[in-house]
Amino acid sequence: MTGTNSDGGGVRFNDSVVTIVNSTITGNSAPCAVGGIGFRVDATDKKLMIHYSIMAGNTAASNPDFTAPDTPATKLEVRHSLIGRSDGTTLTASGISLNLGTTGTQVVHPTNLSLILGSATTFENVTGGSGADTLTGNSLGNTLLGGTGNDKQNGLGGSDILSGGLNDDSFFFGTATPSEADQVSELANQRTDTLSFAIISAPIELNPGTLSIQDVHTGRTLNRNALNVVKNIVGGLGGRIWNRLVSKGAR
Repeated sequence: MTGTNSDGGGVRFNDSVVTIVNSTITGNSAPCAVGGIGFRVDATDKKLMIHYSIMAGNTAASNPDFTAPDTPATKLEVRHSLIGRSDGTTLTASGISLNLGTTGTQVVHPTNLSLILGSATTFENVTGGSGADTLTGNSLGNTLLGGTGNDKQNGLGGSDILSGGLNDDSFFFGTATPSEADQVSELANQRTDTLSFAIISAPIELNPGTLSIQDVHTGRTLNRNALNVVKNIVGGLGGRIWNRLVSKGAR
């Protein structure tokens, strides 16, 4: 939708209390400011509440997604939502950092977004943007999709699917929960990807030259979607003899 007013391409309000619930506001535009949600500059009794919604990918000359009302501490309420930037670009321009296993305040983007998750065991999947993302899972079976940047991923507990996409990606593994089956799904021959077991004290045994499911250490199996997707492997703390990292064609 392209707004006919100078701002507020998707939604524009005046002296009102506006609540956005379970909505996705994207792809809107405005000729001046605020492609997503805007309000009349001289409005006085305005309040904006955004719950369980996504607001990103809108375009405008400035503040593409939304502009916060004055005194946002009392007039802006955002809960369980993903919000783009309000100063000229959207979240996908730079890397994000998100941990699904914490309920504290997280700086997901250094200039765009802070986020509080209501639970550390509810959200399962994350899709990053085009920057260098750092994605961390929780005790559930997570699917972490990195995108095109040099991404870092750690699924933590549960049986996880880790996919960095393009460029140089790193996958980190800690102590496994019982019967943990992880999968690294990557693009073949895509620059330099790394598997790191650096903090694990159990013996590590991994053959990068096979697509078979491997018992890499106690409590964890690992399989990969294609050969030639991992160039670097970092062993753990189990000692040089016990960490038998087998290259393709060698033992």
